[in-house]
Amino acid sequence: MGRYSFERTPKKKERAVHPIWRGIGCLMLLIVPLISYALADILVRYGIDQRLWFIPRELIGYPQLPPTVWRFQVLTTLFGWIARIENLYANLVMTLVFMVLIFGVIAMVYAVMYKAAAPSRYGPYDAPPPRIKTKRYKR
Repeated sequence: MGRYSFERTPKKKERAVHPIWRGIGCLMLLIVPLISYALADILVRYGIDQRLWFIPRELIGYPQLPPTVWRFQVLTTLFGWIARIENLYANLVMTLVFMVLIFGVIAMVYAVMYKAAAPSRYGPYDAPPPRIKTKRYKR
């Protein structure tokens, strides 16, 4: 027999996520990259036109595809539109930066909201925390 011999019956409460929140999360996974790419495209074009900051030469211009892509009609159809996108590499790099920033801000807002309205720390099966007063050890 253990030291604690009490038994609590927990209240039955379903803690299921409302389906609307799953839909919002799915939409955010689709919308945030689109917004990030649009912001990156605007920022890269503005930066190149105004010469405000340094963008490496390798990232500017049209992407170079391997010559084997142009030999096959199927690959030309699939990847031909990619070769016509100006500053694709710079846009993709800035898209990743914006995605990290946007998802970071969303995570911080979520953490603040969760901290403000969090459930209790201990559940119905947890024993109460021990009440022990200790004295500082002196040698």
